[in-house]
Amino acid sequence: MYKRRVLNDERAAGITRPCPECGRPQTSLPELYFDEKGLGDWLLGFYCFYDRETFAAWAPEYQPLIDEITQGVDVSTLPLWPEGHMKHEGEL
Repeated sequence: MYKRRVLNDERAAGITRPCPECGRPQTSLPELYFDEKGLGDWLLGFYCFYDRETFAAWAPEYQPLIDEITQGVDVSTLPLWPEGHMKHEGEL
């Protein structure tokens, strides 16, 4: 499982993309996750209302927003996201 820190910010909400499992639209949450164990990078949180699952994803087009939101953030002060509560696209 992935160990992630979570950062809440409304600017991250509202991006849509196809769900990797069902293909229906999923929407980004107002959450970013820092992957401490794997990539050591920031991912956007997405929720599929059809599958009722939370996913973490990164794409080049998300990076400018991620950079804007995470500038100056001390990752060590952020709370941990409970393990086993989300899928990473690499696990699919």
